Amino acid sequence: TGKSTKREAEREEARIRASIEIGTSSTKRRPQLTLGEAASRFWLEKGQYESDADSVWYQLENLVDGLGKGSLLSKIGMSELAEYQATRRSQKNRRGKMPANRSLNAECPDLIRRVFNRAATLWNIDIGDERRWADLKLRIPKGRTRELQASEELRLFEALREDYRDVIEFDMITGLRRAALLLRWDQIDLDAGTITYLRKSIHANDVGILPISQRMRALLTAQQGNDPI
Repeated sequence: TGKSTKREAEREEARIRASIEIGTSSTKRRPQLTLGEAASRFWLEKGQYESDADSVWYQLENLVDGLGKGSLLSKIGMSELAEYQATRRSQKNRRGKMPANRSLNAECPDLIRRVFNRAATLWNIDIGDERRWADLKLRIPKGRTRELQASEELRLFEALREDYRDVIEFDMITGLRRAALLLRWDQIDLDAGTITYLRKSIHANDVGILPISQRMRALLTAQQGNDPI
């Protein structure tokens, strides 16, 4: 206390204890939160509004079940996270298959790291010691790049139904994902020579602009009158 007598020290102790109780002391500890409480709050504030909300809900359920609903965030360390990840690798997913490393990474460490970071920065929660999240990343094998050879492309179009050929050719020219390929006429500006489409993104209304080539224009023009939208 820095005081020279017992009476003065006791008074200073009483003052310090009182300041801690009313929350004015700089030494006041940050509050604790359980994983179950943190997961619920994350879902209400963030998870339910994401484009893959169903997956976020499923992953949060896995984390809560595997690490314990009542486990304090500050007590969930690298050992507990590594043990959880090892257990999940041996469990079948909703389709009855062993989960891929990409799916496991999305759950732990990616999603649980977001929960912890939000708890620490926005909710002012004690999350304990810093964690080495990168050490939990599982290796993801590189996907095989497959491109059609010229002879294969010819055989593909020979085998296609007539009413599929234009859309497949349009897709091959543009490289659009299947979801983005479902265009409406209000997305197509033939005068300006552009197509507006939604890109795959965590952000809402993230649009891309695609220039219309001469062949794309011919394919689009051929569809006019076939569909009112």
